[in-house]
This record gives sequence, structure tokens and C-alpha cells, in this order.
Amino acid sequence: PCPSGFVGNGDDGCVSVDPCSVGMHSCDVNALCRATSGTGHTCECMVSYVGTGQHCGVDSDLDGYPDSRLPCQASACLQDNCPAIPNSGQEDQTGVGIGNAC
Repeated sequence: PCPSGFVGNGDDGCVSVDPCSVGMHSCDVNALCRATSGTGHTCECMVSYVGTGQHCGVDSDLDGYPDSRLPCQASACLQDNCPAIPNSGQEDQTGVGIGNAC
């Protein structure tokens, strides 16, 4: 038999399966899955979404921060401090959690 992620009878060889085409991936429903070599894949959030690819959230102002906090630790998962106005630096001089742009 072939190892996980491969198909074939084992005797004549095994061929890797595209994890994106058979649903064997960890991408968010709002992400694109791209197969890489072997059984690997990458996930990229679609336009107007941002995050890690495994977690994607709406980015209304397209500044690279989701409108709501995502369940992950990367900086791309932190909630936008001014979701309606682009502020890619997330500047907050007053320290109250609302961006200067607001």
C-alpha cells in the first residue's frame, strides 16, 4: 500500500495526491489552497480577507488587519484598531486601542 497522501497499489509505484483538490488541506474557507511538491500545500487568504491562510477574516479597509481578531497568534490575526479607515501601521498615540486614523 501507499503512504498517506499517495495513491497507487504500491507495487507499481505511488503518486502524490493534490491535497487541495481532494480536501486534504488546512486552509480557511476564505483562502486559496495551492499544492506544493509532494503532499504539501500553502494557503493564502482571498482578496478582502487577511490572516494566516488557515484563518482568514474580513479586512474592510484592506490595510492588512482583520476587522475582528482571529484565533491565531500571528500579527495578521490581530484586530484592526480602525476597521473602516486604512492604517497599516496601526498607530495609536493615545493607547486606548483606537487608531490615530479614526
